Amino acid sequence: MKKLTLFSALILTGLLGACGGSDPSNKPDTLFPDGYEPLPPPVGGSDDNIVNTPLPILEDFDNAVDIGGFFSADYKPLSTDNAEDAAPSFYYPTCCLYDDEGNVQENSFWLSDTENKKMRFGNARFTIGQTLSELAGDASDPKINTTSATNTDSWGELDLSRPYKVSFCVVQTGGSENMLIFVDNNTTGEANSKWGGGTNGSPIFKQNVNSLIPGQRVTINVPGETRFSPDGASVLNITEQVGEEHSFLQVRVGSGGYAIIDDLVIEYQDETSIEPAAETCVADPDLQAPPPKTAPVAPSAPTLIVGDAQLTVTWSAVSGAANYEVYYNTTDSAEGATPFAGNPVESTSAVLTDLINDTPYYVFVRAVNNIGVSEYSESTTATPVAPTVFDTDYEWVFNPVAYQNEENFFAAAFDAGGNNNIVTSDETREVDGLLIFLNNGTALRYRGNDNRWNFNGHSWSGGSSVLAPAVGEDVAELRAFLGVPIDAGRSVTLDFTFQQSSGSAVAGKVMLIGSDNKLLAVMDANNGTDPQTITYSAPEGHTLSHVKVAYSREGDSTGGAHINGIVKTYGDGGDPAAEDKTWGYDIAAYQEVDTDLFESAFDIEASDNRIKAMADVDDLPAPAVEVDGLRFYSRSAGVLRFRVAIPAWNTNGSFFTNNTTLLPGVGEDLPTNVRTYIDVPVVSGEAVDISITYTQTSSGITAGKLAFVGSDNKLLVAQDADFERVGQTLTYSLSDGHSLTHVRIIYGREESTSGGVNITEISREYQP
Repeated sequence: MKKLTLFSALILTGLLGACGGSDPSNKPDTLFPDGYEPLPPPVGGSDDNIVNTPLPILEDFDNAVDIGGFFSADYKPLSTDNAEDAAPSFYYPTCCLYDDEGNVQENSFWLSDTENKKMRFGNARFTIGQTLSELAGDASDPKINTTSATNTDSWGELDLSRPYKVSFCVVQTGGSENMLIFVDNNTTGEANSKWGGGTNGSPIFKQNVNSLIPGQRVTINVPGETRFSPDGASVLNITEQVGEEHSFLQVRVGSGGYAIIDDLVIEYQDETSIEPAAETCVADPDLQAPPPKTAPVAPSAPTLIVGDAQLTVTWSAVSGAANYEVYYNTTDSAEGATPFAGNPVESTSAVLTDLINDTPYYVFVRAVNNIGVSEYSESTTATPVAPTVFDTDYEWVFNPVAYQNEENFFAAAFDAGGNNNIVTSDETREVDGLLIFLNNGTALRYRGNDNRWNFNGHSWSGGSSVLAPAVGEDVAELRAFLGVPIDAGRSVTLDFTFQQSSGSAVAGKVMLIGSDNKLLAVMDANNGTDPQTITYSAPEGHTLSHVKVAYSREGDSTGGAHINGIVKTYGDGGDPAAEDKTWGYDIAAYQEVDTDLFESAFDIEASDNRIKAMADVDDLPAPAVEVDGLRFYSRSAGVLRFRVAIPAWNTNGSFFTNNTTLLPGVGEDLPTNVRTYIDVPVVSGEAVDISITYTQTSSGITAGKLAFVGSDNKLLVAQDADFERVGQTLTYSLSDGHSLTHVRIIYGREESTSGGVNITEISREYQP
């Protein structure tokens, strides 16, 4: 039997790093129970009309049928009656419960199917006790992204004007991402509340999920101390009362992690606690998502990009799908269609090859799980074509005549002296040899006065809070891009010249994205008038059909970029990762990168130049810094130090967040609490030897180990760091046909409190 239940009342959920909100059109028309007739509506937004839900509250999730039901008014309605509120649920999903078709998806959130239910949340967020209010302004959904630092009042049902406590049982965590609990804040930015940001501000809890202890209760006192366990040390001391008579909470976990919790309690500090006994909190590392109850719904119609005898197919993920099947036909019918050779597809993209140029093809996708298969999606048609003049070396200066001649391209008559907005469309258009896409807003426009393209804001479908991922990772859905077609298999170099369009410093980045939706390169858009160039070289044998350029505001509210020109050059190679190379190291390269990598200005006379802490932005990891062909990342300062006199990279501590984390066995996944690494890029499929030469720096025996880890997070090889300080070499050979894009160097102390190594040389040598 499980714990006392007073109400069902709190849940934790995580933010999709790319999560900018939720479209109310995707929600049901009403969340009132059948037959429920609300009282006459009060005036929204007035404190006088809010009826508080009394504390204490204990939410154990046991009475919820499923996650969709949990977020309904049928499960727990607001105490405040307001007929204008179409979704008066006490728990309100601010991201990301629904798919594009308005269906509940058990991805970011789910409830376990165990008798004693638990809640999982990650890459999502939700509020507790938020009412509908005129104070939120005239927004499409007043409960999402409407709070700000200028608010003078709030609109919740929780009386947090006296000292209170929030606690919950940690059952399981994963990844490396902050979990946050906000007061009077329904956005992703911690300062968007009347309480501001930082300590004693809106975020009363902001801790990485990998710091939480499964099997222990987290306790947050406001004001007072926060602890990860009843007997644990204080990790934060809040000295102010954060909350008022009509407040609400929001819980989120970013896209890189998740938490599974139970028995969430909100109560007053001066009243008898209803918190369950500590022994009722039990870790469950094997708890998994509930199996799908039905076959998945059909995916939306796929997007197609044309190539030489090939089509690149992408589609939106479907909740509850285990994988997908792609079919194509020369008639608009799934009957008799040819299955894609790579079925089943685990991701949301596929490349159809060996097609006949100038022949129209119709492509269908269906989703599959253990219950069954969905209906086929609606078809999308496209025609592969042989290389045109633009599949030779080419320089774009953006010919205005080409765009003016395109029918239904501009939203108004072409203005040779100003900005020209283009018509939004869900189709990618090819004009002037470029792929041009804009399906929302005016985020991409053509400047007639100087003949260049302008990103008039961010390119994300999910809003300006979405951040650029790390190189090699999947990119969130785009609303705008320019694409350059390239021949698959041919080595090619693309140079994009750009210039920030904002008149002040902003955090924006220009991104290059492959047709496989992986980030290829990213560069800060510096404030100033000087043009910049971002370059990507695809090696011989690549499978890309095009490369897109897009712009990210990185959470800022302003910023844009002009694309001044694009140059495509085919050649014999050009991918630096395809070259044999020995790093010794190039000190000039480290001088040039300076504070982009180091804690302070690079000093050639210093004994150590410490790597800086690369701070996360809105809970997403900062991208690795590339120097001389190697990639460096650290979220803690000083874990790596460059020693000019040797020269060598020195490991000044474990690359994990603690000394007790052990390296796994060969072939097993690396633990998730990595804080530092060095990446050696490699070409997928090419046989290559990777080696490092190193010496241990400690004066006695330590347990430290050096290891190589693949881009699939699997341990390739590990070796002791012997204490004699003699030069040692760790080597690993990748065979033909491997799928790795980099080999990662990791150092672990293996439960020792000391130890480190000097890495004096790194080598990459391809085999004939």
